[in-house]
Amino acid sequence: MPLFGRKKKREALVFNKPKISKYKEYSVPGPTSCLALTNLQGKDAIVASALDARGLIAMDIDGGKLWSFDTGATVYSLAVANLGSTRAVVAGSGGTVFAISENGTELWQYPMPSTRSILMQDWIIWTPDAVSRYGYNDVYHLATGKLDGEDVVIAIAGWEHYFEGPQIISTQGKQICSLKPKMDRTTDVFRVVGCLLDLSPRGDAILAVLAGMFKEVSVISREGNIKDKLKVDVDTVPKIRYTKGAFQDKCRGKLVAGKLSGVDAAVLGSPETRSVGATSLDGRKLWKYEVSPKGDINAGINDIAIGSINDQPVVIIGTFDHCVHLISGDGHRLTSWRYPSNVTNVSYGKINGKDAIAIGLYNGQIFTYTLEQA
Repeated sequence: MPLFGRKKKREALVFNKPKISKYKEYSVPGPTSCLALTNLQGKDAIVASALDARGLIAMDIDGGKLWSFDTGATVYSLAVANLGSTRAVVAGSGGTVFAISENGTELWQYPMPSTRSILMQDWIIWTPDAVSRYGYNDVYHLATGKLDGEDVVIAIAGWEHYFEGPQIISTQGKQICSLKPKMDRTTDVFRVVGCLLDLSPRGDAILAVLAGMFKEVSVISREGNIKDKLKVDVDTVPKIRYTKGAFQDKCRGKLVAGKLSGVDAAVLGSPETRSVGATSLDGRKLWKYEVSPKGDINAGINDIAIGSINDQPVVIIGTFDHCVHLISGDGHRLTSWRYPSNVTNVSYGKINGKDAIAIGLYNGQIFTYTLEQA
């Protein structure tokens, strides 16, 4: 069979509009701040947090409460991972990283180191509302995975913690190392922007977007050396936007790494962009996907997840203008739909063995869906 025939057949399989079936609706007290669709205690489960709650809650997929955990403050970052032989929920809250067992008991805490300086006032300007509601001095993002063969947690926090750089944390809750800037020119590179960092799917580096380099993903070794710089094609939006009933947090967004059609890749978008871009870890542009037209003042990306439908990769995008976009691994639109509120979180997982996604909204609603190839 000729090459073009094989390619056309493969694209027809991937680009069919999938069958999306609503599974269930849930709610949390206020805008969702974190969301994971996972498996706990052998059950399909949802782990969620909200801006108006202290800590997080774990529910089985039918909405029954498994447990809750009080961190003492809002949870702004969350991941589920295997820490060695232990499955755990890792959460960032109140300037501390918590590891929680799948039964809801605390495994360890890691207080993020801090540096207080009047120089900080020249770096970040926050409004009082942002300070009180959007993690002004908190763990903005964390990710889990392998780094040089070892299970690790990486975390970045704001304000007084920001100067200490991303922290690499062991499965026992101890600091492995810190990408803390030193007082010389070579170290400014580790000013990581908001939530924009992840671990390479190859397990050999940290991927991060650095201050002043938004369209570029830096590949950073465990020792803190920049190994490569990857260009990402994204379109920025014209100005800061505020919409009634929601605050557009410009320090969020998402850099997520994984495999797209067998290629190790990084996918990037933020509230400052109206598009999502993907690049291979070898530096090749894969695609750019526009979620809204040029000039749309309510454009912006809040969250991104990588998943699959029948082993075909998909990317799930949640936007500030109330939409979820489901696109193929090579950047083609499969479908999109709209909600009555901002989409603050998206997550991929399984429900009863089927590919599934969870969607969290600013109004506190959470929806789960199963996905099948039509």
